[in-house]
Amino acid sequence: MPESLHRRADDEQRGRHLVAARRIESGAVILVEKPLLCLQSLGNAHSGALTCRCCRCFVGGPDLALAVASGRVSREDAFDYWNSELRAVASGTNTCNGDNDRGISSSQAKSIVPCRNKCGELFCSDKCEQDMWVFGGHRLLCTGLIPELDDSNKDEANLNTHQHDGSEE
Repeated sequence: MPESLHRRADDEQRGRHLVAARRIESGAVILVEKPLLCLQSLGNAHSGALTCRCCRCFVGGPDLALAVASGRVSREDAFDYWNSELRAVASGTNTCNGDNDRGISSSQAKSIVPCRNKCGELFCSDKCEQDMWVFGGHRLLCTGLIPELDDSNKDEANLNTHQHDGSEE
């Protein structure tokens, strides 16, 4: 059986904790875990910061971020803009020693994967999209397949709404 890297300990000052069972080199990674909950602030999201809905890393790269922040591209159109303007850069198929004619290096352009139901959520990879769908609850909260109400079915939707006015019936 392999030697344990840690042992449990209890004391009144520190409470229950782990103690290294052997010497650990400086800079060694000793724990990797996903956060239980992480949220992007609404102000940050509405001002155009494009981050992966799963791991919160930035998506699209600085050129897309500047286009969204400056108002040239809306957040809703970010994937289409990236797909038409920046995809070749992110995939490394551009020319001129890794830079394209717009001066964007392939290391700066980050990939974007949209939600499979086109709700507007963005991810940095297929793995993050899949993880969020399977484990992150996105399949339950995704609004991509909810039909838009047109004028013909708005009245029907309003029939199902009743506001209590406080009077007894």
